[in-house]
Amino acid sequence: MASYTLHIQYVDRPAETRTVTQPKLLIGRDAGDIILHDSQVSGRHAEILWDGSTLKFSDLGSTNGSFLLQGQRVANLELTPGIALRLGNSLITVQNIEGVASSAGKGRTVIAAPGMVPGFPAPMKPAVARPPGPVMPAPPAPAGAPPPGGGFAFAPTAQHQGPLLRPAPGGAPGPAPGGFAAAPPQPMPAPMTPPMGAPAPAPFPAPAPAPFPAPTPPGPGVFGAAPTPQSAIATPPPQAAPTPPQPMAAAPMPSGPPVLVPEAAVSEVPPAGEAAAPAASPAGNDLVSQVKFILGESWKVLQPVAAPAVATVGAVLIPIGLLAQLGLLILPLSLAGLLAGLLSLVQLAAMVILFPSVGRFVLASYLGQPITIQAAVQQSIQKVADVAVNCFVPGIVFGVFAAPIYFVEDKKIGAVIGRNFNLLGKELVPILASVFGGGLAVGIAMTILGIILGFLPFGGLLNSILVNGVMAFMIAFGAALSVFLYFWVRRKHEGGDPESEARARLGGEVAALPSA
Repeated sequence: MASYTLHIQYVDRPAETRTVTQPKLLIGRDAGDIILHDSQVSGRHAEILWDGSTLKFSDLGSTNGSFLLQGQRVANLELTPGIALRLGNSLITVQNIEGVASSAGKGRTVIAAPGMVPGFPAPMKPAVARPPGPVMPAPPAPAGAPPPGGGFAFAPTAQHQGPLLRPAPGGAPGPAPGGFAAAPPQPMPAPMTPPMGAPAPAPFPAPAPAPFPAPTPPGPGVFGAAPTPQSAIATPPPQAAPTPPQPMAAAPMPSGPPVLVPEAAVSEVPPAGEAAAPAASPAGNDLVSQVKFILGESWKVLQPVAAPAVATVGAVLIPIGLLAQLGLLILPLSLAGLLAGLLSLVQLAAMVILFPSVGRFVLASYLGQPITIQAAVQQSIQKVADVAVNCFVPGIVFGVFAAPIYFVEDKKIGAVIGRNFNLLGKELVPILASVFGGGLAVGIAMTILGIILGFLPFGGLLNSILVNGVMAFMIAFGAALSVFLYFWVRRKHEGGDPESEARARLGGEVAALPSA
């Protein structure tokens, strides 16, 4: 039966190795198939899916996330032997997948020690050629420096199993007792020379040894290099005529062992134009700088999707406004008033759909999971009662964060309102200044333009088009402002990675919607 083996390092008890055949494995803090008892792990943290040939890991929107040993956060990842994942303070390593072909050989089972990364070890540094004579000890390394020598890299873990490989004579790697294959002794020219620094007895002067290359620190990450014993340093055979030693440059070390991880599995900031990364802070601490920062970053969020968002809202609001103006021109005043009242109800009903739809559309673009505006509208229509009560109504009560809270945190009306004012209180002054300051500026400009258009023929119709067009833009910009402020305030005051959490929670929903 097809199976896979996991090595699990717990924080409160000894590590264990577990062979699994079941199709779904739930990992959690206090419940699940793998119970970690780790305070940094969520109740339902992640799951591993197995179909007999492919092993997949999915983070279930955990608070603290799941990470590779190099530090990259992952949400969904296809696992191969040797991949290790850190969940909180616990470590889960895929040791082998029975019968799955891999880079080690087609059709062979690959077995990895706990903490190892996939792929073959990093190449060794070339042996240092030395003149005839005894092997001289390496100069003492400065305090805190890494051990000398280059070997195959592995993740430092107390549960490492199996011998470490060192190259045997002839270039073929092989195990040896203690983890090393030592080079056989080479013929020594007579007589032996004394150690470095000792006086040389006549008549045999001691040849100066070749300078040692400067020890190269290991690459970034959690990987180190196995120390090289002096017995493993090969010496060349005697030469006919010794040549003066030449300084040798340190052999370059790779920055770290290769990790065979699909690029799409690593949670990174999406490319420019797909998701806007929030800036750390405004340029200054004064209120004007903060307002400029908030409005500027919100425009960056809206810019990639401004045209479809504004056009969709305008396509509804502008015809309604024009009908109301035409009624005033051609109908008796009583009928015109009745028509205007009916059209106002139609406009309100449209806003119940448009407000959540534009919010969902902008949110998807910001998170790098784009959907079409038509799909967002269709989704709102399908659950119109729910979005009306739990998203639109909280948005009326100064719900700056209503749409993101509703979609990302899946809360209901009371919880949405409470959460909205909780976030609002963390940055109350700059948010109020941005909302009311921007609205006041637009209102003044619209009033001036309305007065000017009033002197023109059909000025009422032109003014209606202008007012509803600007309103369409303000609704779209308000959605972008809401999305940016939600993630900015959460990241600044609550920490963590709220964007990654939102992507994980909305990922399955996005997969069922048409992409933009």
